[in-house]
Amino acid sequence: MKKNFYYINDDPYDEKITAPYILVNTKAGDCDDFSLFAKTCLDILGGWNAKYMLLGKNRNEFTHIVCFAYRGKNILGFIDPVVIDGASDLFNVVHPKYKFKKII
Repeated sequence: MKKNFYYINDDPYDEKITAPYILVNTKAGDCDDFSLFAKTCLDILGGWNAKYMLLGKNRNEFTHIVCFAYRGKNILGFIDPVVIDGASDLFNVVHPKYKFKKII
C-alpha cells in the first residue's frame, strides 16, 4: 500500500471513512481508510479471516487502526497471523509505542 497510496490526516474535528473504490481513485487516506481497503481486499480474495485491530498508547484510548488477518485458530492461538498497516513502512509489525490492542 505504501507504494501506491499516500497518507493524509483527516480534519481533526471531522473523521471520514473513504470507501475502498474511492481510495483506489484518490490514492490518499489515513489508517482507517487503509484498514478498510486491506480488509475488503482480503474478504474478496478469501482464505483469510480479516478483522480490525485497534491500537493505543493508553488503555481504552485507541488512536490507530490496522487490518489483522489470520488463516485460522488452534489451541496455541492464531494460524499465520499478519498485521497490515498502510500507514507504516514496515510489514507485519505493530509499532512498540502501541501497548494496548483490541481485535474487533
